[in-house]
Amino acid sequence: MNLKMSYTQENNQLFKNSAEFTNPKYIRRIFLVFILFYGAFFYADFQYFPDQISLLFIIRFVIVIPILLITILLSFTKSFLKYSQYALAFSFLIGGIGIAYMLILKPEIIMYIGGLFIVLFSGYLLIKLRFIYASLSGNLIILFYIIGFIIKYQEITTTLIFSSFFLVTANIIGMIGSYNIEKSNRILFLNTIKLTDYNLLLQQQYSEKRDQLEQLELSIKENTLLQKVNHEIEMLAHTLKESESRFRRLFELAPFGYQSLDEEGHFLEVNQKWLEIMGYQREEVIGKWFGDFLNPDMKEKFAERFKLFKEKGVIYSEFSMKTKNGDTIFVGFDGIVSYNENGSFLQTHCSVSDISLSKIATEKLLKSEEQYRLLTSEMQLGLALHEIIVGDQGKPTDYRFLSVNEAYEQLTGLKKEDVLGKTVLEVLPNLEHEWIDKYGEVALTGKSIQFESYAREIGKYYSVSSYSPKKGQFAVLVEDITDRILAENELSNKHKDLLTSQKVAKLGTWRLNVKTNEVTWSEELYKMYGFDSTQPIPPYTEHMKLFTKSSWDQLSKALALTSTKGIPYELELEMARKDMTKGWMWVRGEAEYNDQGEIVSLSGAAQDITERKIQEELLRRNEREKSRIISNLPGVSYKCKFDESWTMLFLSDVCETLTGYQSSELIDNKVISYNELIVPKYREFIAKQFNEARRTKKSCNIEYELTRKDGSRIWIWEKGTPYFQDNEWFIEGFFMDITDRKVSEEAITYASNHDYLTNLNNRRYFVEKFNSLISEDRTSIGLIMIDINGLKIINDAYGHVKGDEAIKKVSNLLMKVFNQEGVVARIGGDEFAILLTNKTADDIQIFKDNLVENTKEILIDNVQVSLAIGYELLNDTDKNVDDLLSRAEKQLYRHKVTVGESIRNHAIKAIFNTLTDKYQEEKAHSSKVSFYCKKIGIELGLNKEDVDVLELAGMYHDIGKISIPDAILDKPGKLTEEEFNTIKTHTQIGYQILRAADEYSGLAEYALSHHERWDGRGYPKGLKGDEIPLFSRIINVADSFEAMTTDRPYHKGMSHEDAEIEINRCSGSQFDPKIANLFLGKVLKSIH
Repeated sequence: MNLKMSYTQENNQLFKNSAEFTNPKYIRRIFLVFILFYGAFFYADFQYFPDQISLLFIIRFVIVIPILLITILLSFTKSFLKYSQYALAFSFLIGGIGIAYMLILKPEIIMYIGGLFIVLFSGYLLIKLRFIYASLSGNLIILFYIIGFIIKYQEITTTLIFSSFFLVTANIIGMIGSYNIEKSNRILFLNTIKLTDYNLLLQQQYSEKRDQLEQLELSIKENTLLQKVNHEIEMLAHTLKESESRFRRLFELAPFGYQSLDEEGHFLEVNQKWLEIMGYQREEVIGKWFGDFLNPDMKEKFAERFKLFKEKGVIYSEFSMKTKNGDTIFVGFDGIVSYNENGSFLQTHCSVSDISLSKIATEKLLKSEEQYRLLTSEMQLGLALHEIIVGDQGKPTDYRFLSVNEAYEQLTGLKKEDVLGKTVLEVLPNLEHEWIDKYGEVALTGKSIQFESYAREIGKYYSVSSYSPKKGQFAVLVEDITDRILAENELSNKHKDLLTSQKVAKLGTWRLNVKTNEVTWSEELYKMYGFDSTQPIPPYTEHMKLFTKSSWDQLSKALALTSTKGIPYELELEMARKDMTKGWMWVRGEAEYNDQGEIVSLSGAAQDITERKIQEELLRRNEREKSRIISNLPGVSYKCKFDESWTMLFLSDVCETLTGYQSSELIDNKVISYNELIVPKYREFIAKQFNEARRTKKSCNIEYELTRKDGSRIWIWEKGTPYFQDNEWFIEGFFMDITDRKVSEEAITYASNHDYLTNLNNRRYFVEKFNSLISEDRTSIGLIMIDINGLKIINDAYGHVKGDEAIKKVSNLLMKVFNQEGVVARIGGDEFAILLTNKTADDIQIFKDNLVENTKEILIDNVQVSLAIGYELLNDTDKNVDDLLSRAEKQLYRHKVTVGESIRNHAIKAIFNTLTDKYQEEKAHSSKVSFYCKKIGIELGLNKEDVDVLELAGMYHDIGKISIPDAILDKPGKLTEEEFNTIKTHTQIGYQILRAADEYSGLAEYALSHHERWDGRGYPKGLKGDEIPLFSRIINVADSFEAMTTDRPYHKGMSHEDAEIEINRCSGSQFDPKIANLFLGKVLKSIH
C-alpha cells in the first residue's frame, strides 16, 4: 500500500511536469525551418513594400528571427522544460503579429494570409503548445490583425471580413485540434503511467508471492495443516476484495463530498458528490492544489489551517470556494490525517459539505438581532427585561432587572447603572406586592397582560404591556400616556357638559319621526349649517347641499341602516355651509323604539370639528416632514467590535454615500476593514481616544481623515460610545462627513500664516516661530535679512505685475537655496527673512554667497535683479525678534549702500536699452533729440559739463514710455482721450525711474517737465515761462522738431521747411521764443 501511494504521488508530479514538456531537439528543428521560411519571405517584402523595407527588415531580422534564435539557445538549458511553454507561446505570438502586420499593409496579397495560416498551424500542431497557451496566442494574433486593419483603413471592408473569416476558422480548427491532441496525450500519458506503475507493483507482488509460495510449498510438505491456512487466506482475500468494492460504492454514493490530499495539499482523490458540488470533472481536479479552488482571500487561511491540520491530525474549517461556473459557496472542511506504519504522513481524508444556506441564515440572524437591538435602544417606548424570583413554595417574591433601554430610563427616572442586577425591592422597597404577583403570573404562565396605571410619586399615567420572552422572565413595555389621559378626561368632561346642555337646551341635536318624516333641529344645529333658526327647516334637497357628495352618500347609507335595522352610526362629514364656507362635522345617530320594539324615531347630535381636522392635517404634515429629515441625515450609524480592525457589525445605508463602499463590504471586514479606510497617521490617535473612553465609560468625539473607495480623502466627525456585552467590548456611534468645514478651517489657518503672493510664511508665522525657537535654544539661531534692490524702479518702469514677478522669482530662489533648512518668510513688500538653527557665521556666509551668485540668473525685461543681504546670530542682549531684526537690518543697509546705487544705475540703463531695442524709432528719436539738445546748449554758450548733462537728458527724456502699452505706442490712428491720458503719464514715470539712481537723479526733473508749455497749458504741472527748467524747454523744442520730421505710425513726417514754420508759429505759446529762434536761426542752419 505504501509503495502504491508513493507511485501515485510520483506519477502525479510527473504528469504535472509533462504538461509543460516539449522535446527540445524537435523544437530546434521546427524553429530552424521556421527561421529559413521567415527569412526567405523577405524577398517578397522587396516586391510588395519597397517604401517600408527598413521597417520590415527590423521586424523580420531584428525582432522575430532573434527571438526564435534565443528560444533555440534556451532549449539547451536545464530550466528550459520548466518555462518552455511561455517561451514557445511568446515566439508564436511575435511571429504571428509580424506577418499579421504585413497582411494589414497588403491585405490583397494571399501569400501573407498563407504565411499567417502556417504560423497558426505551427503554433497549434507542430510545436505542441498546450491548449491554453496556443489558443491565447492565436486569438491575440487574430485580434491584432482585425484591430490594426480597422485603425489603418477606418472601415470594415469585404477584404477584412473574408480574411478574418478565413483566419478565425483556421484558429478555431487549430484550437479544436490542440485541445483534442492535449486531451488524448493526457489520457495516453496517464494510462501509460498507471500501467507502468501497476506493472511495477505486480512485479514486486509477484516476487513477494513467489518467495512466499516457495516457503509455503516447503511448509506444506512438512505440515498439511498449512493447506487449511492457505484456504483461509484465499477466503480473506476474497472478503477483502468484496469489502473494497463495497467501500468504493459507498465512497462514490456518499451524500457528502470526500477528498484526499497529499502532504502539500494536492488532490489525490475526490468522490462523485464533491464533483457535483463544485461542478468539475475528476481529471480537472486530481493533482491540483486545494487552495486554487478557494476564493483568493482564503488561500492564505488554508495554508495556515493545513499546516495546523498536519500538526494536530484532525481539524474543522470553513472556506469560501469558487465552483466551475464562478459561483461562490461556503463549505465545511472536516478531516483527519492517516499515517504510514512508520508514523510518517500518508494522506488526509476530508469530508466537504455545502454550508452556504446555513452561513447565509446565520448572517441574516445576526443582522436581525442587530436590528432588534437598535430598535430597542432607539424606540420611544420604555423596555425593561426582568427575571422573576420565587420562594420555597414556588410563589413570586421579587424580580430582578436584566436590561433596560434609554427610553425606560427617561420615562421612569430609574437609571440603568442603579437598577441592573438588582431586585425591584432593592430599588423600590415600598412597592406593593400586587405588582410582583401580577408580573410573576406573566413570567411563570406566559400569559400577557396590558393595563394603565397612575404613578403618584411622579404624577404620570402609564400604559404598561407585559409578556414573557422565556419562562421565568418577563418584559415590560412602558408608554407615557399622561397627555392622552388628561386629554381624554378633559374631552369626557366636555362631553358631559355637552350632553347636559343638550338635554336642557337641545343644542346641536336633531330628531326625525319615522312615520311622519317630521324633522326638528336645535338652535345650535341651525348655526352650524348657517340657517336662521326662526325659519322652517330646509327641505330634503337643500339638506343634501350642506355636505359634499361623498359625505352625503355616507350619511344616507348610515341613516338607511339606522332607520331599517336600528344600527347606530358615528361619522365625520365634510360640510358645505350655506355661506359657501367649508368645514367638518362629527355626527352621531341612533334609533328609538316603542314598547313593541318598533323603530319610531331617529335622533342624534352634531359637533363642529373643523379646527381639530385642521390640526390633524398639520400634525400629519409635520410627521411627514420629520420622516424626510431623518431619512436625509448625512451621517452613518454603526456598531463595531472593539478590536484593531474596528470590525463593523452594522452600518446604516448612508455608508455607501460617504465611503463609496456598501455596508456589506465593510461588515465583518468582508472586503476591507474600517481601520484600513482610516488614514494611517490617525489610527494610533483614534485607538488611544477610544481606550480612554472605555476606561472612563464616556462617549468619544474625534475628527480624522478617511480614504474613500475612489481614493479621495474626506474628513470625518465621529461620536462613539464603548460598552461591554456578552464578555466582549463593542462601540456604537455615528459618523458624518465634515470635509467642507475642515477645508475652510485649513484654508483660513493657511492664509493666516502665509503670504498671499509667494505662499511663503508671513511675518506673523515668522515671529511665532522665532519665539518658539528662542524659548528652546538661544545659542544656535541665525537670521538673514534680504531686500530686493531696485524693485521700485521695476514697478515704476514695468508696473506692479513685473514687480510681483520679481518678488516671486526671488521667493523661488530662496526656497531652492535653503531647501527646508530654515524658516523662509516674506515680512514686507520687498523684504524677506530666514531663520536658521545650528548654523555658524561661516555657514550663513555660504548661503549669502549662493544667493548672490544665483540672483544673477534673474532678469525682469533685461533688468538684473539683485539682493541686499544682512545677517546676524542671536546673542544674549536680544530680547525679542525685533532686536535681532534691527541688527540684521543694519548689516543689510550697509550692503545696500555698497551695491544698491550701482544696481539702480544699471537698472535704468537696462530699462532704456529695453525701450530702444523694442522700438527702433524710439532709439533714433532719443539719439536725434540728444543731438539737437547738445547743439542748442553749445549755441547758448553752456559749459561743457552742462552740455554733457543736457545731451544725456535729451537721450533719456522719454524713458517713461517703457510703461506705456504697445497698443497705444504703435496705434496708427488718432488716440482716444483715455489713451492720450495714458501717454501723458510717461513724464511722471520717467521722473520716478530716473530719480531712483544718483547718477540719473539730476535728469529726473527734465524728463518730468519736457512737455510743459511756455504759455502754461502743458503737462503734468502746468508750469509757465521761466518756471519751466531751461533744459526741459530745450528738450521740448528738440523733441517736437524731431517728432514732426519723422515718420510715425500715426502720421507721415513733415519736411524740414514745414517743421520750421510750425516751430516758428508756436514760438511764444508752446516753445520758449528765445530757444525757438536760436534753434531756427543758428542750430538748423549750422546742421544744414
